[in-house]
Amino acid sequence: MKKISLLIIVALLGLGWTFYMKYETAHRYDLSHLQSLADSTNQTLPKLLDSNTQLDTITVSEKRIEQHHTLILVEKIDIDLASFKIKAQEIIEENACSNPHAITLFENGVEQWFTYQDKNNQPVISFKIDLSNKCANLVL
Repeated sequence: MKKISLLIIVALLGLGWTFYMKYETAHRYDLSHLQSLADSTNQTLPKLLDSNTQLDTITVSEKRIEQHHTLILVEKIDIDLASFKIKAQEIIEENACSNPHAITLFENGVEQWFTYQDKNNQPVISFKIDLSNKCANLVL
């Protein structure tokens, strides 16, 4: 069983979050605008975010953005799902709290979801970040 350092994987997940939010900021939050941003970004995907994480596609629905990732080096069986979710959410939420665009999305009611599959395209985990009690600079 191949062991991949969970800390390296999770730390680099945050880079993917920052990359996406920095370059694809929504100024309006209606479905058509969010879809336009997703379509534009999807033209540049898939994109390797780190040595194990690939951003495959971004989908939107009413007030929801979801990033779909593949962990290209690991199988679901090799992942401690509870630890992965805790660490990934912690890093992504920390990065989001320092990103004004992520905060604006949250303040405008846009849910931000992250979905991961393993190298065999098997679902690993999906979660929504919630910044309500995490960021001191939120205006709710």
